[in-house]
Amino acid sequence: MSTELSPQQLTGMEHQQSLPSFNRQLIDLWNDVQELREIPISHEGDTFVDDASEQHQANLSLFLLEHRRQDSEYYTDPNYYRLVFMETALPALINFSREKSVSKERLRRYQQSLQKGAVSAGREMLAAFNKGVWSTQANNIIGVMNEITPIGVYSRGDTVVTLATHEEDMKEKTDLVASRINRFGMVSWQQNIQAKTNISPYDPIPNIALLDAKDFGNRSNGKDILHDQEITRLLIEEEDETISPSDKSYLEALHENFWPLVHYRLSRDFYTHHTEQAQRARNNLFSMQKISKHALKRTAAVQSISTDFLTTGTADRT
Repeated sequence: MSTELSPQQLTGMEHQQSLPSFNRQLIDLWNDVQELREIPISHEGDTFVDDASEQHQANLSLFLLEHRRQDSEYYTDPNYYRLVFMETALPALINFSREKSVSKERLRRYQQSLQKGAVSAGREMLAAFNKGVWSTQANNIIGVMNEITPIGVYSRGDTVVTLATHEEDMKEKTDLVASRINRFGMVSWQQNIQAKTNISPYDPIPNIALLDAKDFGNRSNGKDILHDQEITRLLIEEEDETISPSDKSYLEALHENFWPLVHYRLSRDFYTHHTEQAQRARNNLFSMQKISKHALKRTAAVQSISTDFLTTGTADRT
């Protein structure tokens, strides 16, 4: 069998190698954010943090604009969209973590900033599909979409959901951090979350809640690789003030269901039942793809299959 690559394959490889990497920029930005979060709240400290935040936003906007002007297909890099989110939501990502007690007005401003960041990234991710992406690239973008969309869905009412730092992602397997605010403006519960397009093949990690895209209505039952991404689209309509009253109510219902869903996903019943379901899903994958058990075990954490895992506590749309 010939191992010579076709011109199309060679072009694809060169194309991938020519893409700019946004990973370094993301890590550096998160390092700066973590340093700013450690500055105590005070008049002098707040001024410094606000000035630094504005400068980071300006630098990030320039960085992204330069890549948008280039011919390379920057929009296929998942970290690009995380940076787009941070371009808008950076002040909230920094300052919310510095608050010991947050007023209702400031809480709403943080939530609006996070929602706007999710919408900005959502618009560009949906637009990427119109530009043309390969199946692997599409799946990567959908994965990031299902990390960022919950921030816009659940950051309302008594809840703030932020993107996890690079360190939290690498060391704690955390995509999102959710905080529940009590009537005194203090964080009464903080929860690390793994956000997946499909949680079926993943074993739950103790004390980390698994969140499926289907939980917030962003995964259809069909085979279309673009799926439906309905809620990402509804967040955009909400931002544009074109959302229907019923769809607005649906978003509110999703938010109200969030903490009961989180508590269920942390329960022993879910842990035991879903561990068995995840193993069964991986066995089905092994049977369908006829890959070695060693390879299956090694890649189980990154495999994605179409088998649905039906859970309780999801908000059904009527």
